[in-house]
Amino acid sequence: MLEKRARGRDGVSPDALNGEIKEVTSFISRRMRSGTYRFSAYREFLQLKGAGRPPRVLSVPTARDRIALRALADCLGELFPQTRGTLPQKRVHQLSEALRVGGFDSYIKMDVENFYPSIRHELIEKGLRTRVRKDEIIEAVLGAVKTSTIPVSHRSRTPNARGVPQGLAISNCLAELVMQRIDSELAAEGCFYVRYVDDILILCDHVDVDRISKLAVTLFGELGLKVHEVSGGGSKSSTGDISDGFSYLGYTFNPLTISVRDQSVRNVENSIARIFTRYKHEKNVRLLESRINTLITGCIYGGNPYGWLHYFRQMNDLTLLKRLDVFVGEMKKRSKVPTGFATKSFVRAYWSITHPHGKDGKYIPNYDVMDIDKMRDILAVHLGEEEVAKISDSGIGVAFRRLMGKLTVELEKDIGHLS
Repeated sequence: MLEKRARGRDGVSPDALNGEIKEVTSFISRRMRSGTYRFSAYREFLQLKGAGRPPRVLSVPTARDRIALRALADCLGELFPQTRGTLPQKRVHQLSEALRVGGFDSYIKMDVENFYPSIRHELIEKGLRTRVRKDEIIEAVLGAVKTSTIPVSHRSRTPNARGVPQGLAISNCLAELVMQRIDSELAAEGCFYVRYVDDILILCDHVDVDRISKLAVTLFGELGLKVHEVSGGGSKSSTGDISDGFSYLGYTFNPLTISVRDQSVRNVENSIARIFTRYKHEKNVRLLESRINTLITGCIYGGNPYGWLHYFRQMNDLTLLKRLDVFVGEMKKRSKVPTGFATKSFVRAYWSITHPHGKDGKYIPNYDVMDIDKMRDILAVHLGEEEVAKISDSGIGVAFRRLMGKLTVELEKDIGHLS
């Protein structure tokens, strides 16, 4: 957890706590048990969502608060296992299976407006009290959500009267806790219902579309949440015939094909183009090879898969993957890379990801199984031989984790925003 590089308002790097982690955790434990732990104001970080869309406000806690929040998240996960985060890929798989089985002819897609900032604190407390007996835990959670999020330059610390700060270890858990009633009621309406955070998808019969849509709006309204108005197929909330196709969580679903929405395809094409443009200026073939192949295959790090293709591995649109391979080939020609320079393939990477025990099982780099020499080789590509030679063996692991942190963040950018 301390490998995350983002700093809170105090400017303290998570790495700075490594040498005193026992003392810090002991302090947090004592204060939590006595009900006297207080969170520092979160640093505001604005995450851009694209032209014409307001940025998402993320809350960055201090390094010490991050430890406290992780402990609270683990505690809540034990008490409310159903609130543990579900990956969007699991929701996509559930939807794919429902479409394969069939039985419905229509869909309802809904998106909650301003979801996290609209969650009422009294609903969080009510949900917590169903299983939490210790007031100290409840007060700690409420203290975390009431803590203000402000830019570094601001001094005002007005308590947060409503909403859950985004980006905290407990954020998703609390949102799931509040949404349980809606999930159970809509799932009992004789339809297929799936939700990922604030993105809802329902499959039902045409005659039930209006009734279920109105029920959903009512249920959300009872919690103080507002759904985007249901209109045409291109809006955030819409209804239509399954046979006409629809999108959900970055995927597009058509009668015969599961593919990727256009914006996400453009994202990865733009990233490919940027990598080759950088090569034109840097003329570093090893760095080009590392960047383009990592973009194509993604990687495994910290036990987790990262990258565009890992997220969209449930597609079956091989034509798109072949098109991307052709695009990479065209960029190689335009950039005049040396003869014999070989890049990996989207098609082959897709088969390796979807058939991990096949002959191409090692096609996807696993950065969890690197020895020090291999770490040095990878660092040398990105930092330069001379710079890496200055790093001791004991410092290589830290430098490698920092590099992986940057690379994995870059890989996730190509996926884009899901809703």
